[in-house]
Amino acid sequence: MERRFSERRPLNIDTILIAGNLFYPGTVLNLSEKGMSISSNRRFPADCVLVVIIRKKIMVIARVKWAKKTNSHYYIIGVELLNPLKDYLELVNSLGYV
Repeated sequence: MERRFSERRPLNIDTILIAGNLFYPGTVLNLSEKGMSISSNRRFPADCVLVVIIRKKIMVIARVKWAKKTNSHYYIIGVELLNPLKDYLELVNSLGYV
């Protein structure tokens, strides 16, 4: 059963994840209007709220929905976006994901 409301497509964009006052590198693997999957060297717990900065200028607030380990150093996290702003939605539209 598919739980997503909008389609996600593959992508590879470097990002910064902010949890509290700590910064972590990551890579956006796919995105949609309402969420994204991100590769990171840090596992974030479910329901953790992060600030995600894309392309050094687009900032969104996201809640971690799930995390899985891909190998000994990296995790993939699925996040739900909380009230994505216009600049993020413009990025999604520009990539042809809606």
